[in-house]
Amino acid sequence: MTSRITRDRTNTEFARSTIPRLKLEFQPRRSLFFRMIAEYRSDLRSPLIDPFTGAPLYVGGALAAEQRFRGLRVDWLASFKPTPGTVAFFGYGSSLERNRALYGTDSLERTSDGFFVKLAYQLRR
Repeated sequence: MTSRITRDRTNTEFARSTIPRLKLEFQPRRSLFFRMIAEYRSDLRSPLIDPFTGAPLYVGGALAAEQRFRGLRVDWLASFKPTPGTVAFFGYGSSLERNRALYGTDSLERTSDGFFVKLAYQLRR
């Protein structure tokens, strides 16, 4: 999915964001379930300019230059349901980003990881 913002006066592109997403699910048997979601994000923002004069704008004394961002988010989930009312979830998520202004490179750099476990049991009489 791509979203675009254009400038009214010049009808030029100001910003663009593209976010494709992939979701895979696999259930080998009734009690076992796996899911993977991958989402890539690419953002571009043109340099800031004065809408009337077309002159470049400064923010905090620095030129508000073009900004580019690229990121990848991958989430994994496994679910195990041995009996009705009992379930265990195990998950992992990872974020990778490429921001030339911050990292000075074109490769994706890992910025965060997360694990989680959730156990649930229903008491029955």
